[in-house]
Amino acid sequence: MENELYKKVYQIVMKTYRKTNLKRAKFTDADVVLIYLWAVLHDRPTCWACNKNNWPIYYRKRLLPDPSTMCRRLRKHGVQLLLRQTEKSLINTSARKLCQKKSLCMPFPSASNRAMRLYRSELIIGAKNVGLFETSHR
Repeated sequence: MENELYKKVYQIVMKTYRKTNLKRAKFTDADVVLIYLWAVLHDRPTCWACNKNNWPIYYRKRLLPDPSTMCRRLRKHGVQLLLRQTEKSLINTSARKLCQKKSLCMPFPSASNRAMRLYRSELIIGAKNVGLFETSHR
């Protein structure tokens, strides 16, 4: 089910992404955001999404960044901006367009804590802006 949702999120990210030239960067802001969202959709840490074994076979050909690269890039202004734009697009998109199965629209009891369950349910339902994509590192 997460794969179906990821395909929808992928389309939204690619639609909102504006190409920028980054010096010496192997991964675009869209790549970083998509890898981060893969981890979020599966309730896993970002380093989990940096392992090719955790992706479907048809995505394993892509080059994945190191966890340290992800951590550094997630703090960059361009990535934060793309996350906010993606969040707004997801919230504005009707929940019924994103959810093709009823189970995708339910809160996730398997999440590790209450806040993550609320964030994921709000992301999928798109009811209100809850700041899902804030990645503040303290």
